[in-house]
Amino acid sequence: MSLNFLLESANTIFLLRDLQGKVVKYSRKITDSFLCMTYLGNHLYYDHETELIWNKKSRLIVCDNCQYLQEEYIDVTELWVENKKLLQQLTIDPLTKVANVKAVEDLKNRIIEEGKSCSLVMCDINNFKEINDEYGHLIGDQCLSEIAKLFNQMVGTSDLVARVGGDEFLFIFSTDNKEEVKIIMETIQQRVQELGILLKIPLSISTGISFYQKGDDWNQKREEADKASYQNKQLLKNNGSYTKKISGA
Repeated sequence: MSLNFLLESANTIFLLRDLQGKVVKYSRKITDSFLCMTYLGNHLYYDHETELIWNKKSRLIVCDNCQYLQEEYIDVTELWVENKKLLQQLTIDPLTKVANVKAVEDLKNRIIEEGKSCSLVMCDINNFKEINDEYGHLIGDQCLSEIAKLFNQMVGTSDLVARVGGDEFLFIFSTDNKEEVKIIMETIQQRVQELGILLKIPLSISTGISFYQKGDDWNQKREEADKASYQNKQLLKNNGSYTKKISGA
């Protein structure tokens, strides 16, 4: 056969198939796993054996009155990894390293599209302005970061905690079990107070819970959680102390 590949390089592989799909020529040796890769979409394929990702392009060619399908595979693993890092950065709050508003929006869309239920918990740090005024913004930022780290440790892999404002956080739990969520948040409240003792800064949080089910208005449910958190904060202020009580919508 007089077919020659125009380009050979370390990160490119050419295959030539007949119209029945049989490989009749290749530019360099390939593994068996290369011929049964997983399709990732957008012309990308994943080789599980080598853990490489390839971008595929195909074209029909004619030689010696026969038709062949030429496939060009370019190794894009490094580019794929870098793009994933960049996309991840777009959904991470730079100060606290927890998720951000974009991550919340992405998860919300998936929950709505898949018809799932979940729990929404709005949470903010009590007297955070006073902490900034008394200890300075650098210490305030440190408190935010330490509290966010604690939050991250307390949520499961199928849950999300995101910073959605200055000292406001939103938890999205995959469960809609009211008692389970309350227990988790009571534990988190206790841990925040213990962190405050460690840092020698009075730290506590106010929280409010709502429960989203298929067909509900997401924004309304989030507003319910926000109002419940505000009511809890006002109750604590009126009492002049911080308790573990959680408001639930």
